[in-house]
Amino acid sequence: MKLTLSAFAVSLLASTTSAWRLELYDTTRGLATSSGITNSGCINLSWSPVLNVFRVVFNGATNNWPDQTTFELYTERNCKFLTQRGYNGDYPMNPARPVRSYKVY
Repeated sequence: MKLTLSAFAVSLLASTTSAWRLELYDTTRGLATSSGITNSGCINLSWSPVLNVFRVVFNGATNNWPDQTTFELYTERNCKFLTQRGYNGDYPMNPARPVRSYKVY
């Protein structure tokens, strides 16, 4: 699992078309991305201050692995207090919400 941040630019994350991709757009820092090939389990984010997410883009397609179909964002660490659930697509979050952990499955 990799998580990177750039200022509203294309991520430098070394991902391929064989990995699912989760993009979290933060109100002040830009774009945070994560990718993987299987169920992520619960991932805690270590950004300080917390990511304040106003948009999410998810693509669960993988090559040679079962596709991941769902993402969940949580306002607290350890995947507590679900704030957004979605599937493949682009999701505006208005108002922006703090995100401290996520799951992809």
